[in-house]
Amino acid sequence: MSAPLEPDRPETSPLQSPYGLLSFGGLAVAFIGLTQLVSPTAAFAVLLAGAIGVLLRWAAMPVLWLVLLAIALRPHPWAFMQDMSRLRLAELLLAGGVLCYCVSYYRLLAVTRAIFPRDTRRRGGRPRRRLGLFRLRWQQPVVPTKRPAHLVSTQEIVTMLLSLPAFAVAGEMVWDGLVWHNLYWSFRNPGLPPSVWQLFVLAWTVGAVLLLSHTALGWWTRRRWTAEQASLVLRDYLWKETRTEQRFISRWLAWAKLRQFRREEK
Repeated sequence: MSAPLEPDRPETSPLQSPYGLLSFGGLAVAFIGLTQLVSPTAAFAVLLAGAIGVLLRWAAMPVLWLVLLAIALRPHPWAFMQDMSRLRLAELLLAGGVLCYCVSYYRLLAVTRAIFPRDTRRRGGRPRRRLGLFRLRWQQPVVPTKRPAHLVSTQEIVTMLLSLPAFAVAGEMVWDGLVWHNLYWSFRNPGLPPSVWQLFVLAWTVGAVLLLSHTALGWWTRRRWTAEQASLVLRDYLWKETRTEQRFISRWLAWAKLRQFRREEK
């Protein structure tokens, strides 16, 4: 018999994990870049909200923080698009800080909260009073599946830090490229604001790239299948498409065999 599951003790502070420190570092870098684009009050509000999220480790905080950041940038929409001749340092700092904060935050949650959705079958620890359907019941708490803290290596942290500037610069270049593309193909704009038209171009470009990548990877994966694997997939598709007809025919065959068996008994 296996030993009962014991709930893992949560981290007493995000500072015990390197990803907690990196989350605060990303907030600091984003704050420096944000002060060049919005008022210091709005930048400080964004910084404070992100820090509270790291301390409390809310699962939905990165999304809420991005919404708050968009609201903070709202008074100056597209103001940073006026100078398209060079890469802006403030935007690079903001992009790198946002990436560092979001990536580190989610990795912090994987270490301190849970890396997978909670499985209600994994229970352990001291029973607690739970509110069930129309009644209270004693039940053990669900044991979350966390990422072991000792698996966090220095190599993955260094790789993440080195990749942040590259992705920030790439995003800036793609955005500026879309701006120039929008100016070049402005006669194709059906009358939408330039910023909205640019978002449409970005969405269609990303969608086309993802569709082509998915098609190419799917074809390459199927090319690597063996004959047995391909046959299994084809049988699965055959069953999904003809299961109603196969069930109908099987019932008639079973009825005919049962009728013949009864006749032979007589």
